[in-house]
Amino acid sequence: MSHATSQDNTLIEPTIPGQEILLHGAQIAFSVSESDDLEHLKLSGKDLDTTVEKMAVGLISAGATIAYAGDLRTTGFTELLARIADKWKIPGTKNYRFINYFTQPDIKLVTADQLTDFLLKHVNMKVLKMPPHLAKRELSKKGVSNITDDKYLLAECYMDMRMQITANTYARVMLGGRLNNYAGYQPGLIEEAYCSIQMRKPLFLLGGFGGSAAAIVKMLTGEEVKELKHADTGAFKPEIIPTSPIPLDHDGISAFFHAHGVKGISDHNGLSPEENETLFKSADPDVLLGLVLKGLKTLSDKKTQTEY
Repeated sequence: MSHATSQDNTLIEPTIPGQEILLHGAQIAFSVSESDDLEHLKLSGKDLDTTVEKMAVGLISAGATIAYAGDLRTTGFTELLARIADKWKIPGTKNYRFINYFTQPDIKLVTADQLTDFLLKHVNMKVLKMPPHLAKRELSKKGVSNITDDKYLLAECYMDMRMQITANTYARVMLGGRLNNYAGYQPGLIEEAYCSIQMRKPLFLLGGFGGSAAAIVKMLTGEEVKELKHADTGAFKPEIIPTSPIPLDHDGISAFFHAHGVKGISDHNGLSPEENETLFKSADPDVLLGLVLKGLKTLSDKKTQTEY
């Protein structure tokens, strides 16, 4: 999938006046990747791209900084988000509008040209250290291998990164997400949602594009997610499974989300259960952006009221 922006490379202009919302200085985690459900939902990659772009432009123009964990795949969204951030950068300042996190295994795959391009676009590249207990470990080869130790190392690096991003950000917006061929303990977006809920951070689940975001919505209501029934826990050594930072089995991760429920999401993201239901189902980018901004404004207003 190519992530072309609207009107032959012309970035979308914001349609909602961001100055109405107090997001200045706030970091918003952006969780997005491809979804295998688009065709079934009668949507296209372009629909997903447009929504990602409108959401990013709307948040950045409202004063937010986007935090993302892009790995620079051609099917990823890093380049699109970097171009949006470049358009909205503030010349002469170090106020980054886009922070891209990298694990140690992933930064090794970044080329000199990519690094230069990021710097020119005023992207803050945040390279994380190896988790302390893995400081002396290295991958046996670049990328993901079938070696059990490699999978454990990658899973630990990605989970550590997701926890750090969650701790450093105010809220998370999530859409799409693949449920297979993942390198972590669970699919990436599921791990990120898990971290957000654990740390009581506002979470906006845009489930209308299927994928992991829609799977999380199902688990919130106690519905089974068949794709996770066949999770490959055999990729990890038996002694790792009881100590993993997140449930590896379908029943365990489903029980976690079900216990939180839709009410738990609503209690923290500034939207009513009914508004969240719309967020879970809609694929209209303007509706989705409007709801996310409304939730953030509600949270901002509540914070302001408690300061007086």
